[in-house]
Amino acid sequence: MKISKKAAVLLSFVLWFCIGTMLLYKGMNYLYEAMIYQTVTRSQQPVLGFLARLLGSMDYALLGMVFVSAFFGYIKGYVALRKGADRLISRISPYGGKVPLSVVFPKWYVALIGGMMLLGMGIKYLPITSDIRGMIDTAVGFALLNGSTFFLKYLLVKPRKA
Repeated sequence: MKISKKAAVLLSFVLWFCIGTMLLYKGMNYLYEAMIYQTVTRSQQPVLGFLARLLGSMDYALLGMVFVSAFFGYIKGYVALRKGADRLISRISPYGGKVPLSVVFPKWYVALIGGMMLLGMGIKYLPITSDIRGMIDTAVGFALLNGSTFFLKYLLVKPRKA
C-alpha cells in the first residue's frame, strides 16, 4: 500500500500525538491517585510525600511533579524524539509521489513501538508506587507530544527558497 508523503507525515504525527495524549492522561490519573492515597489513607508515596513536606502543601507537590515531568519530557522530546522524527522524514523525502508503508513504518520501527508498549504494560506488575508511575507516564506523554510537533512543523512550515 502506498500513501502520499504528506499523508505519511500526518499519520506519524497523529500516531505520536494520540499515544502522547493517552500517556499524559494516564500519568495525570496516576498522580491524582497518588495524591488521594497520600491524603486519605496516609499511605506513603515517596516522591509526593517528600515534596509535600518540602513545599508545605499537597497541591504544590503535585504541581511540582507535573512541572518536573514536563521538563524531562520536553528535554527527551527535543533531544531524542526530534532525531527520530527527522530520520523518519528523511526516509520519506526521496520518494516522488507515493511512499510505501514499509518505508514509513519499517520493521525495526514497529518492533520498537511494540517493545515500548510491552514495557509499558509490564510496568504495572513491578512494585512501583503511583506517584513514580505517574511521573514516568506524564514525562513520556509530554515527550511524545513534543516529538509530534516536529512532524506538524514539517507539514505547516514551508521551506524558504534562497
